[in-house]
Amino acid sequence: MLQTGNELEGNVMSTVKEDLIQMVHFSTHFLIANAQAIPADVRDAKHGKEGNSVTWIINHCAHFPKWIKACVEGMECDMTFGGGAPELSFDNAIAALNTATEDFCAYIQTVPDEKMTQVIQFPWAPSTVKQTLGFQEWNNTYHNGQLNYIQLLLGDTEMHM
Repeated sequence: MLQTGNELEGNVMSTVKEDLIQMVHFSTHFLIANAQAIPADVRDAKHGKEGNSVTWIINHCAHFPKWIKACVEGMECDMTFGGGAPELSFDNAIAALNTATEDFCAYIQTVPDEKMTQVIQFPWAPSTVKQTLGFQEWNNTYHNGQLNYIQLLLGDTEMHM
């Protein structure tokens, strides 16, 4: 899934879709590694008054690609889609995230090239389809930061890869 160092030599990604797919895989890899590094006995605890649990974060990240796809398919922001993430156990959420990532990356390949520059209006700003597909990487990275903060609160300063 994740390519680093010498594995990338001679394998330069040349298309927008391949770049998006590589970024989603990369961010998903780190999201899972960081979540699994958090002790099992605190994965369901909320960390802070407004914080989410580790398990909730993984469920959300597994559910998020469905929302992106709905926005791209409908060419509009669907703020009512799905009503949030399902509540799977941590291990089932990890499996769902892996499946959702592969499904989403396969979906990216099916989006017609001419659609990539079309614009979807979101409440915060307009976004091209290409940018909207990039929301998954952004969402993973955002939640990676939350997981890293939880790790720091627990005294873990290691980088998990």
